[in-house]
Amino acid sequence: LKGSKTLIYETYLEQKSGHRILWTEEPFSPPRIVIWYVAKHKQVSRLMQLIDDSKSRSARQQMPATLVSELQNEGLIPHNEKENVLLDIFGNVPLKVYDVDFNAINEIRKDSWTPQLHLTDEERDIVEAKGTVLVLGRSGTGKTICISSSIEFDRQSTAAHDPSFTQLFVARSVRLCRYVEGAVGE
Repeated sequence: LKGSKTLIYETYLEQKSGHRILWTEEPFSPPRIVIWYVAKHKQVSRLMQLIDDSKSRSARQQMPATLVSELQNEGLIPHNEKENVLLDIFGNVPLKVYDVDFNAINEIRKDSWTPQLHLTDEERDIVEAKGTVLVLGRSGTGKTICISSSIEFDRQSTAAHDPSFTQLFVARSVRLCRYVEGAVGE
């Protein structure tokens, strides 16, 4: 799109509706396409500015390369490359990114289809950890996503071997309980 600070692509969804798909190519490993919005033409300029702002905030969160190498040499952080975390356009919280493989295109049309949420390496470590894990973070940072993903991971890895396997999720918020119930499979 012309006028954007970052490279944002606009694709017509269909001519009649006037909807546009706003997307970017992101340097994940492997590289991915991130679809930010499907919007009406009159919203494109505003959403382009919000995407630019989000990408600018995402770039600011990263430490300078010299500081990273210094911390790695001192053994304070691991030597693996840190994954870029995109921020939501409306706040400083991680953007929920879903993994959709090209082979799943035919599955998308089914009402029962739900995309797989992309977890960062840190989130994946929490989900796959054995035993009790304490997850701390401010609101919107993905604690509930980690917990519900961990419940689902445990259910899939243990329930097949032990038919008496059960889990209990307790929270003060009914809304939170409903979210976790919907996020965890049957």
